[in-house]
Amino acid sequence: MYKPKIGDTIDALDTPSILIDLSAMEANIARLMERLAASGKKVRPHLKTVKSPHLAQKLLDAGATGCCVAKVSEAEVMAQGGISDLLITSEVAGGVKIERLLNLASSYPDVKVVVDSEAGAVALNSAVSNMGEVIELKVLLELNVGQNRAGVAPGNEALELAKHITSLKNLHLYVIQCY
Repeated sequence: MYKPKIGDTIDALDTPSILIDLSAMEANIARLMERLAASGKKVRPHLKTVKSPHLAQKLLDAGATGCCVAKVSEAEVMAQGGISDLLITSEVAGGVKIERLLNLASSYPDVKVVVDSEAGAVALNSAVSNMGEVIELKVLLELNVGQNRAGVAPGNEALELAKHITSLKNLHLYVIQCY
């Protein structure tokens, strides 16, 4: 089985491979976190490009407040690699994916997921009820901020969805501050 090691020559690497100048990367991370801290802002970086628990940990060690991933499979990899404060930024739909999400959330209670509809909230709430284990799934409203790809409309529509979510016994409407 192919197992590259740090220090292997470029000729020994298969593609695709990630090559990183660690000094430059660590300096960039430190500069980013210093600028954010100076302005009073926090960051929850998205790991869609990084895809590495090791690099995610470097971001957390430098001051990130948690991390974002796009889907359940990415959250599973990160959690198994020691990154537990995760926000899944795409709605989770379908029985298999919801079951995987709940298994993950039962082991890693800092996992959070976005919801943009009553149907999605009800599906998650019902799945938690049926799992036979008591967990409180943390959900955030995904707002449509103008790209029209996903999300509930800001204003009354979002308020009504938030009220609906708070009426469901197995979901916890979670609030984080994003910049």
